[in-house]
Amino acid sequence: MNEGMFRFLLRPEVWGGILALAVFLALTWWLRGAPLGQRAEPEEGPDAPTTRTRDRASLAAALGFLAVLAGGFTAIMYGVPWSLPCFALGFATLSFLCKRHRPSRHVSPTLQRVVAFAEQGMNAALLGGILIVANVLAFKYGGRPLDLTREGTFSLSSLTINQLKTLEKPVKFTVVAADIRMPRVLQLLELYRAENPKWVKLERVDPYADPTAFEDLAKAAPDLALNPRGGAIVVEYGAGETVQRAVVRANELFAVPSIDPTKPRPDRIESRFQGEDAVTSALVRLREGTRPTVAITAGHGEGPIGQTEASQQGLGLLVARLQSLGVNVVELPPGGQAIGSDVAVVIIAGPQTPFSPDEVKRFSDYMRSGGKLLAFLDNRQDIGLGLLLKAHEVELGEGLVVDPQLNYERRVTIIVAPVQEEDRHPIVASLKNQLVLLASASPVRAVVPNPSAPAPPSAFLVTEVLRSGPASWAETGPLNAAIRRDEKDPPGPLTVAVAVAEKPKAGPTEQPTPRMVVIGSRFVADNFFLSREPTNLDFVLNAFNWLRGRPDLKGITPKTHVSLSLSADPNLRAKLVMVPTLISVAVVLALGIATYLARRE
Repeated sequence: MNEGMFRFLLRPEVWGGILALAVFLALTWWLRGAPLGQRAEPEEGPDAPTTRTRDRASLAAALGFLAVLAGGFTAIMYGVPWSLPCFALGFATLSFLCKRHRPSRHVSPTLQRVVAFAEQGMNAALLGGILIVANVLAFKYGGRPLDLTREGTFSLSSLTINQLKTLEKPVKFTVVAADIRMPRVLQLLELYRAENPKWVKLERVDPYADPTAFEDLAKAAPDLALNPRGGAIVVEYGAGETVQRAVVRANELFAVPSIDPTKPRPDRIESRFQGEDAVTSALVRLREGTRPTVAITAGHGEGPIGQTEASQQGLGLLVARLQSLGVNVVELPPGGQAIGSDVAVVIIAGPQTPFSPDEVKRFSDYMRSGGKLLAFLDNRQDIGLGLLLKAHEVELGEGLVVDPQLNYERRVTIIVAPVQEEDRHPIVASLKNQLVLLASASPVRAVVPNPSAPAPPSAFLVTEVLRSGPASWAETGPLNAAIRRDEKDPPGPLTVAVAVAEKPKAGPTEQPTPRMVVIGSRFVADNFFLSREPTNLDFVLNAFNWLRGRPDLKGITPKTHVSLSLSADPNLRAKLVMVPTLISVAVVLALGIATYLARRE
């Protein structure tokens, strides 16, 4: 009984009725000059209307205005067609009052208030209706709305739009939360629904106000039970018995940097909203169906794939992101055993010790059978893959790439590689004007054929996808406190990542086949750099998706919100408050005195 009453009181119709009653009582009090149940003061004059006439006019005006408000509420909650009777009744009542009592408004203050209120009410309602209709027409027929926000709050990425436009089954998003952060999530999901309203639906379940609906949903999506009331989005793809579900938890939507309470409060706090990335990844995972397998090399000094702490070396953040995309991640242990044909991509994740000849052979056999390779390498030491790279017309250059201008925290060996506006390769096309951090980077280049020997026709197309800054160079000498470029150091910008595609054999109409991506830094996917620069993760994921033939699954850059606070001592804070206050008071007094003197003259 109590639960039913509680759910009844939470209905918007109940609160709308309570608010309408309060507005009705306040309007009739103001129009009549007295509250309901109390006799209004009589009006003198030979042509003054009776008290009964004034009361009926006041009640009709209040009811007509409430009918217009009810029409607006009905249009929002249940649709425009259901609101038309309310609008018709309200406008007809107000129009009748204006026509009926306009001749008597000069002899009755009450009727004067009623007529003025009816006219202003109709004018405001008509203006509101015109604005609403104009907005509806603009959104329906005016194309995509303009997003003028710095964060791109009202824009979806091309990846999300492509996924929504090509839906073959219905999708339903159910927001499970009563948290204050959920309005931002609902705003995002409304954009999803607007892109394809035929196939996308949006619902909300409050686990506290509607526990029955929450329990039913938790039974259908067991992952939701792991975080009963912490907030989540349930993504459903399909309908009936074949429906597939994925749960996106609230902690996957927002990334807020931790603040050390022992240090002064920072003036600038950046929070990242990763909602679109997480939701679209879940949708892609459901649509993919089959789970591709990725093998990451192990046993040669690579970072552990289970370590997800940002301060610890490892590949856990990359692995977690791949798994969220529905990828099956396995380790490739040392040895000469063959790589399975089910492995879509092999990731050579920054080895520090050489591979044995048997291990190099299994990489070669895998590549000859049509495999794909994503390598994070540098030239600090020979790991035995030189011949494999040269077989695909790629090699690592000499020297360590340093940049005295574009670097991380003034560390010239940790360079910042900008993605230029003109870069059109699918790996970086979605990352324009973004930055990638590369530590201890080595130049990567296409193999230059020997001019004295006849060169066989090239079988691969090597494309640079990332370059260092214009002030960089490859330092070939020993590193010291004062690093300066000399004549033997190759100048920048230098290529630090390349994509290798196999040229088509059937004819010029065929497209090159992705085969290999080499990034000249073994730290590009390390936890530290992924946590410091999210573009690194997008860059690596784009390379992975390009290799497996899915360049449409480009990374989605998180929306960054910057909160700024002013640090000031108590004296300055007092001045900031007092000075504008005193100026405002002085301006008001000056205007009052000037008005008094003008009227006196």
